[in-house]
Amino acid sequence: MDKPVEPRIEVAAVVKRDYLVSLLLLSPLALWAAFVIRNMGGGSAMVYLIIAVAGSLFGLAAGLARIGHILSLAEKGEHADAEVKQIIMGKNRGRIHFRYTVEGQSFDGVQAFRAREQIKKVKKGLRVTVAVDPHKPKSAIIPSLFRDDNPFFEMGTARRQ
Repeated sequence: MDKPVEPRIEVAAVVKRDYLVSLLLLSPLALWAAFVIRNMGGGSAMVYLIIAVAGSLFGLAAGLARIGHILSLAEKGEHADAEVKQIIMGKNRGRIHFRYTVEGQSFDGVQAFRAREQIKKVKKGLRVTVAVDPHKPKSAIIPSLFRDDNPFFEMGTARRQ
């Protein structure tokens, strides 16, 4: 594994593109909305307040930890060549399945993403670089997914519904 020089990934790009980060950072909004709606009718608010506060703290902490993990892997992870096995698209989100090899051992990785842009016609077998956690080689990300010049999206195009 060698380490090519790559531009840094911005926090905003991780928030925009990583599906799990999006869910974690939006969870406080959903919890507080549920708290407000539940308490419009009166009644005891303490349980719902505790759930909203605890859930918000967890969502924000876990979201920030995930952002830190992605940024750390992109900057300090060992880079390896990977092959895209499959891209599964849903409405404004998807998953990239890929296979990579570290020290002679093959690993399968999956990265969930959000996408508002049109997905390119990516053929099975596309070669990409992944950043692998040297202490836990089962953990890898595709850093180029968080850059404007990535091989997956037609930048500046809206996804057709």
